Amino acid sequence: GVLWNKIHLQDIHIKKEYQRIGIGRNLVEKMIFIGKKEGYKEITSDCDTSNKKSIQFHINNGFKKCGYIKNNWDNEDSYVFSRKI
Repeated sequence: GVLWNKIHLQDIHIKKEYQRIGIGRNLVEKMIFIGKKEGYKEITSDCDTSNKKSIQFHINNGFKKCGYIKNNWDNEDSYVFSRKI
């Protein structure tokens, strides 16, 4: 979706048996391609602070922590990530 004139990735989930083969990375790269084409300069995303795999995924795909949400929609805290494109 689009949030504050930035692309916002939400709810990326790859089944366990398909993880670590590049599907998530390919999805991010596709969003970068689309974002550049549409004139966006940034992609944002977030994940629960307890979701270590997602945190590492974001970091491995060029995202930087840029914010924190206290008591998000599922009553957990979240990190906000951003990546310039």
